Amino acid sequence: MTIGSDRDDGAEDMPPLARQLLSLRDTLMSEWTAAILADVERANQLLPPILINTLPTFYDNLVQALTPGYPRRNAVEGSTIASAHGDERARMTNYQPHELIAEYQIFKRVFLRMVERENVALTPAQLARVHESVDVAVREAIAAYTATQERLRQGYVATLAHDLRTPLSTIGMAATLLARRPDPDQAASLAGRIRANVDYIDEMVRELLDTAALHSARALPLDISGFGLRELAEEVLRDAPPRPGPYELQGDAPPGHWCRRMLKRALENMVRNAWKYGDPERPLRIVIGHERPGRVSVAVCNEGTPIPEDRIADVFLMFHRNAQNGVQGWGLGLPFVRHVAESHGGSVLIDSSAERGTTVTVDLPADARPFVCQQPGGDKRTGQRQGEGGEPNPDPARHPG
Repeated sequence: MTIGSDRDDGAEDMPPLARQLLSLRDTLMSEWTAAILADVERANQLLPPILINTLPTFYDNLVQALTPGYPRRNAVEGSTIASAHGDERARMTNYQPHELIAEYQIFKRVFLRMVERENVALTPAQLARVHESVDVAVREAIAAYTATQERLRQGYVATLAHDLRTPLSTIGMAATLLARRPDPDQAASLAGRIRANVDYIDEMVRELLDTAALHSARALPLDISGFGLRELAEEVLRDAPPRPGPYELQGDAPPGHWCRRMLKRALENMVRNAWKYGDPERPLRIVIGHERPGRVSVAVCNEGTPIPEDRIADVFLMFHRNAQNGVQGWGLGLPFVRHVAESHGGSVLIDSSAERGTTVTVDLPADARPFVCQQPGGDKRTGQRQGEGGEPNPDPARHPG
């Protein structure tokens, strides 16, 4: 059996203490997983392989570090195990730094509790190595997490700036030609090009505003009012981009209480995603439902190339740019949709396969006011979520026109 980041194949020849600890690895990982899911909310959004990450190898390295005479001073020494953990948490999850730190703190707590329960005798020097291993791992993981986040931000801004230059150049060229008084047919064509590129820039600006909303607070400021989802969907479809295949609106639900402007932005993002990645010749459907008492749903369904099964969880990651059917996404639309849903006490589900197509569903309480008023800043009389100063926060996702 090979263990550790150095793939040592001498585990069977290790002393009894090391073999005893190795036999407890699955127990520790099981208890650690249960503790993480209970204490770190975002951990519940991760598939098991992503959640577990490099922790089993970190445990093996710790066993090596606790083995007298083994050339490893702590579980991190001479390896990238902690920096890989931090880098992957930055790229593949919505973790905040304190949640990454919590993973290692919980690891240490579970480990010490387990060795005490299993009567594993550790010397003071060995206990010091346990503490040192976790401290060094936290430091290196956070450093990698921060560096990766900064690279993602810089890359995002650079790509956005590059992508904005193309439509701006097209607009400038078309405007220059229009100034030369072309014939009416050419003027109409140039105006169409200007309009299309303005729409493209507008889409990117909208997604930047969505990013501001995602980073502004844990819960969005909501202005709750009564309206119907079908009415909202009809409004969204009136402004939806043209496509060869039809838009279809199905189902209905009784009027409820939600934030109209935020829910409209979320539904616009869902339709825009389906428009980008779906088969343009096939119908794009919005389906309203209320199958369960006190709950309603709005789903956007399209046919076309499905999301690969191993990447479905990634679509909720910030700045995850999904290249599908040759189309690049900005990686902001669906994270914003989830933020809106969760701020109402709801959730988002994705179902995707070649046979069934792709369906994104927002499931909501029929009346979000009780949930909203219980949150920080919530007004128990109106169900509004307000800013720190007592006044409703400005809509960070609002955009002129």
